[in-house]
Amino acid sequence: MIKCSELRSQNQRASPAGQYAQELLTNLKIFDSLKSKFVYGNNVRQVLSYVETGNVEAGIVYITDAKSNAIRVGATAASNLHSAIVYPVAVLKIAEMSLLLGSLCNFCLALRHKGYLRNTDLGYRADI
Repeated sequence: MIKCSELRSQNQRASPAGQYAQELLTNLKIFDSLKSKFVYGNNVRQVLSYVETGNVEAGIVYITDAKSNAIRVGATAASNLHSAIVYPVAVLKIAEMSLLLGSLCNFCLALRHKGYLRNTDLGYRADI
């Protein structure tokens, strides 16, 4: 267990990441005992900034964001402790680069189909 006097997370009302963090800690049955230590951020980038600068001792962010910012990862959450994490992508037909963006989405789906993105729930909805 990581001991710290302050823990940074995204505001559950302002950020999906904050909602996942609260859900995780609630499922671990430690949210109530930790909530007095929380200093809420508006987004993942802000939380990472506070950790990077030493303003807080720990933060709860997506693993992909922690790894891309050279943050030491102290622990990771098992996927059964929070809802599926969703990164929505929308390509608007009126967008200047809609064909290119549509191709990018199709490329990602093809990677998943070939097994390169096995641990994702990458999906596609054409009805939007």
